[in-house]
Amino acid sequence: MRHRQYKSVGDNDTLTGGGNAGGRMPADLDEKTTRYGEMLADALAEADVCVPEGTPLYEMARECEEMAVSYLKDGQHFRQAGDPVNALASYSYGYGWLDCGVRMGLFAIPEDTRLLTTE
Repeated sequence: MRHRQYKSVGDNDTLTGGGNAGGRMPADLDEKTTRYGEMLADALAEADVCVPEGTPLYEMARECEEMAVSYLKDGQHFRQAGDPVNALASYSYGYGWLDCGVRMGLFAIPEDTRLLTTE
């Protein structure tokens, strides 16, 4: 799994506040929020339900997908309202729902994707 490095842009640029003290990873909130929103939208476009329709697993897959889409829309709403913290939280929760479905085998994803992992 890859991790991006972020450059410090000021004294108060971590998601937890207060600069780079305490080993916190510096991050640009606007960049990260935009990136996570795009990643969730792209991941939703790549993930296809792969379990048989009419089964409990199919219903679980649809619920995971519905939750991910709902959190994407919530994040977009918060972003437009000027609330990047709640937007980022929404995108992260949505990504978690989708990632969980992928890891449980409810969704098929392209082998070469960098958006979701199966290992």
